[in-house]
Amino acid sequence: MPILVSFSIALLVLALFYAMLIGLFAVGFLRVRRFPAPSAPETWPFISVIVAARNEEAHIDACLDALLANEYPPDRFEIIVVDDGSTDKTPSLVQHRQQPVLARTAMDQDRNTPPLRLVQMAKHEEDGHKGWAQQQGIAAAQGDILLTTDADCIVSPHWIRTMAAYFSPDTGFVAGPVRYRPGASLFGRLQALEFLGLVATGAGGMGLGRPNMCNSANVGYRREVLGLFANDPKRRVMPGDDEVLAQRLAEHTDWRVRFCADPVAMVETKPELDVPAFWSQRRRWAGTGPRYPLPGLVAAILTVYVFYVLLLVGALATPFVPSLWPMVLGAFLLKMGAETTLLFPACVHFGQGHLFRLFPLAQVMQIPYVVAIGAAAAFAPPTWKGRRVTWKMANSK
Repeated sequence: MPILVSFSIALLVLALFYAMLIGLFAVGFLRVRRFPAPSAPETWPFISVIVAARNEEAHIDACLDALLANEYPPDRFEIIVVDDGSTDKTPSLVQHRQQPVLARTAMDQDRNTPPLRLVQMAKHEEDGHKGWAQQQGIAAAQGDILLTTDADCIVSPHWIRTMAAYFSPDTGFVAGPVRYRPGASLFGRLQALEFLGLVATGAGGMGLGRPNMCNSANVGYRREVLGLFANDPKRRVMPGDDEVLAQRLAEHTDWRVRFCADPVAMVETKPELDVPAFWSQRRRWAGTGPRYPLPGLVAAILTVYVFYVLLLVGALATPFVPSLWPMVLGAFLLKMGAETTLLFPACVHFGQGHLFRLFPLAQVMQIPYVVAIGAAAAFAPPTWKGRRVTWKMANSK
């Protein structure tokens, strides 16, 4: 009996903690949604768009089409595609798109097409991961503001202009919205719903001034902020570590970290097609949490994970210990209620309100999935594009 009482108390306390945490993110998300749209600057900054690509021959043309169609002065941005050791036609497709630009003469100053460049990583550099590829793009970039997206993504025609407008003089980092194009499959729609929850959580954290997560498919930062922590080993930021960079800037500098909640800045991509690919992706994402530099954020993540574990254990134990079911049901309903305050507004705001009909089913499936993914991330190294993810600095070999 004392064990059951202790278990029930722990579950209740953690459920209340989780509900308050999600409630805070909901408040933060409301703040970024209500933030007035910034006015256009007198002079548009020069933007470097960096796209890391590995074996993306099926997507790279559509990605480049969307980028080249952006309504931003074509002489004020460039596109840099970093070929991360592709074994398919990705680099040749990009090179083919380069030809019209390379053929122009120096006299053609009023070009209608922004420069497109291909950076190919050396063999000894291909043992890193996407962040390492992004770092090579940054080294080749000319812009003072750097935007990143993925080769399997489609940006909106207003993406560059909207993200650039958010870079007020005191803003060093801007994250934007990303959503899945799920199609008709149930698996894809469930992924899209969960992904919106992650986007809303990241937006809510930035709205509170406490960045937690973002997605490199829609991120921008000033070049000058990248070197702020280079000489401090304890605060150094690894290549491509957008979330850590945002957290460092908010915690240790006066630079603002903002979320662009404007739906016209949306970047779209496709969900994973099968369970193995989904599992690999989510395991990689889950592995980033323990590396966050803020102890309070790491502690909050671990506390949430323990809550999920207790909720799963309680649900599995109720057939054998019926007295547990009121507490387990109460914790589950408290979780659902808190997440509704965050997820429903996110679905509506980002034009995917129809996904919320899957919310009850997603709630039931989410608990065992989160517990399993967390355990897998703790004991198995993450992989990306068939390679083990390694973390190294840009000056390493």
